[in-house]
Amino acid sequence: LLSNDLLVTLRLLQQSTNSELKSAIAKLLAEDAQSADEEVMQSAVDRLCYGSWLWWEDSRAAALEQMKEYRKLNVAPELGLVIESRMLFETKQIDAALALLESLKPMNQQMLQDRELAILQLVLQKGDTDRAKQSAERLFALRLDSATQMQVGQLMMQLGMREMADAVLQRVRQRSGND
Repeated sequence: LLSNDLLVTLRLLQQSTNSELKSAIAKLLAEDAQSADEEVMQSAVDRLCYGSWLWWEDSRAAALEQMKEYRKLNVAPELGLVIESRMLFETKQIDAALALLESLKPMNQQMLQDRELAILQLVLQKGDTDRAKQSAERLFALRLDSATQMQVGQLMMQLGMREMADAVLQRVRQRSGND
């Protein structure tokens, strides 16, 4: 959807000390984001670029608004959910970030793992141990790499899920013995 080079270039321009250049770029990005493109993919890229610019310029509410508009385009909706939830998390809107992540329908095991790890991080920050245990149980059932299993096992210990934590740590030991 977006090339890394485009985002890196945009970020470098945003960090420029030339205020006239930054102002001109911001104006172009805003115009592109507001114009109706025939190509929905171009509209999506315009929204992501402008939303990123606004975020880097500390215009958090406007950046979040661009992400909402991006999601309406229904282009790579999972990407929009993840970016917007991260923005909400960064602005301490934990409940809203959690609701977005929970609405994400994973299409594969990696997405499920990423979603549950992110949810686990949010609910632990909220202090919601019951929901944290649910996420930990979901993660327990997944095939995770050793480092992630260790992390989940340690979190399970902290949550008082000793038997499951021991089982996870045993799996790590067995896997490392087989490698």
